[in-house]
This record gives sequence, C-alpha cells and structure tokens, in this order.
Amino acid sequence: MKLNDLNLKIILDSRQEETIEVNLSAADGFEAKASIPSGKSKSSKEAFTLEPKKVAEIFPQLQSALKNKVFTDLYDLANFLNQLDPDKNNFGSNLHLAIEIAWLRLESLAATEPLYRLINHYLNLTELKIPKFLFNLINGGAHVKAGLTFQEYLAIPLKSTAAANLKEAFNLIERISLKYHLNVFGDEGGFAFQSIDPRYGLEVLSSVLRDETKLGLDLAANYFCLDQKYTFNNKTMTAVEMTNYYAALLKDFPIIYMEDPLCEDDLLGWQRVCYEFFEKIMVVGDDLTSTKAELIVKFAERCLNAVIIKTTQAGGLLETFAAIEAARKNNLKIIISHRSGETMDDFIADLAVGAGADFLKAGSPIQKERLAKYERVIAIEKELA
Repeated sequence: MKLNDLNLKIILDSRQEETIEVNLSAADGFEAKASIPSGKSKSSKEAFTLEPKKVAEIFPQLQSALKNKVFTDLYDLANFLNQLDPDKNNFGSNLHLAIEIAWLRLESLAATEPLYRLINHYLNLTELKIPKFLFNLINGGAHVKAGLTFQEYLAIPLKSTAAANLKEAFNLIERISLKYHLNVFGDEGGFAFQSIDPRYGLEVLSSVLRDETKLGLDLAANYFCLDQKYTFNNKTMTAVEMTNYYAALLKDFPIIYMEDPLCEDDLLGWQRVCYEFFEKIMVVGDDLTSTKAELIVKFAERCLNAVIIKTTQAGGLLETFAAIEAARKNNLKIIISHRSGETMDDFIADLAVGAGADFLKAGSPIQKERLAKYERVIAIEKELA
C-alpha cells in the first residue's frame, strides 16, 4: 500500500493538555488517523515521548521520508521507522506509535477486515475474546491534587456481557453520587475524596456494591515510596508491613486485583507479595514491567501473575505485540490499559479484543474519552454475536 500523505495536528487530551494526532492517506483513497494519550504516573523504563510542539517541528522530516512510499504491512512500516530513528529519541515514540496505529487502520480498511481481527492475525491467534472491564470509580495518588494515597479504586463487575458490566458501572456511579453528594473528580473521571485513609475509598465502593461486582486497587506504590519505605496515612512501612497491611484489606473487602503494590525497585518485596497472594488475587505489574517483553519474562510467576499492557509504555506496536506474546506464553492475565491523559481514539478496545485480553482498564465512563473505549468493546461484542 502506498502512502499518499501524512499530516499532524496538535489536539487536547482529557486533561486539556496537548498531544498529537496523525492522519494518513493511502493511494487507493483510504484515510485513517490516530491520537496518542499520555500518562502522569510513569515508570522509569517507559518509552521516550517527545513534547507535541517539538514533534510538530520535526514532523516535516518524517513526512518527506514517508510520503509516496510503499509498505507491504505493519512490520515493513515499523522497521522503516526504526531504521530512521532506532532508539525513538529523535521523533519520539508517540509519533512512531501514532503512525503505526493509523497505518494498521489503513490495512484494516484495505482488507475489509475489522481492526480487532487484523490484530488477532498479527498475534498469530485464532480466537477472539471480549474482555471484562476495570472501572476506576475513585481516583487518588497522582490523579488528584490532594486526597487518597492509592491511585485507583476499581469496580470490577463480572456480569456475562460487556453491556451489562457498563450498565452496572453507571449504577455504581449513581449510587455513590446520591449517597456522598460528590462533584469533585480526578484525572480519570473518578470521584475524588479528601480523606488520607486509603481504606476510605474501599469503604465507599463496598457501601454501594451489589451482585457479583468485585474490587481492585492500583496502588501505584512508586508514588508513596522512597528508598523502599512506604509512607501514607502518617505512617512509614517496610515491604513486610505493607504485605501485612494488604492482607488485612483482603480480609475486609472483596478485592481480586492489586496493581503495583510495591515500588518498581523493591524486588524482594514483590516476591513476598506474590508468594503471599498468588493463589488469591491478581498481582499485577505495571511500573515493574513497563510493557517490555524481557521484563515480563523476567518477573512472570516470581513477582506477578498478571500484567498491564500500555502501547505508550512499549513505544510501538511491534513492541506491544511482543509484550502480549510474552505474557501469553507465561500464562499471565492480560490487562490492556489507557493513560490518565486520554483522547477519543478507541484503538485499545480493538487491541483488547484482538489480543484476547482478560480485562480492559479505561477509567470511569463518566468521561467521554473513556466511555468511547467501553462502547467500542460493546459494539464489537454485538458484531461477534
């Protein structure tokens, strides 16, 4: 397929911060675009992203290199980009990723094949899967100006269809709103509380739960960790004490998911948590693994039994696919995740279905940028039915 042209726009994300959107046009008349989210809470191993204004300055170089060029598939395009910018420090991984996602959409249009099926083929899979949803209904940590230390309090409805799970999330939001009279929200559209006691968010969610809905936490422990000591609620704890604290939470609340319970350099602590909770809940790596295949292989089973996949952490689609393949080979639960600064681009919904992911985490459906992802999964579910 021959690329006729590519264009760049700077747009605003859900935090009203600048990000990039790339539009590609092919010689056969197809057009496709992609916009890239950004995260506030980042790991030290995350792919390098370039500031949008600097991307705009350097974009003409890449535009002239790609214009009127013919590529056979995503591998061909991605390898060409990587030859131009091997470490992605020149154009930034955000520009690489935007072009690759837009290209994959062109491929989908040209092949008259749904995007999720094309992704499924690239991953050499034969089955599709509708993921369950992780709804971040209460925000804390880096996602609020002041409030709860833990970053995300997740509601996890386990109903039989995606549409029923989204409906249950809205029911929970309504019940929280009526009971607590809140209109303060964090970056991901969840409610924000001023309490410093991390248990409070769990108590709020538990007070409105019904049916088969469970709870999850993204602790984002890097946020409250220094020198492998954890400080919150006016206390400082060791990894051993944190493990005991989490064990108490599991006794008191229906928690099935804990993400980044310890900081990324506290490997002994991670092993202790995994040993303690491996058979009970999902122990999920995000900052620890940073959507890097080699790190997923390194820490599988020893430190975690589930992993977050973020395209922006990986920095490219081939790297994302490699991370997904590593997770599948090591029998880890796969969670496809958004970022705190989101756009209306719903690519991760197709990625979740195509990759056979267990869960999609896209924040609170109150925000339109997050609702778009959930609604896309529901639309795919209807197509497959």
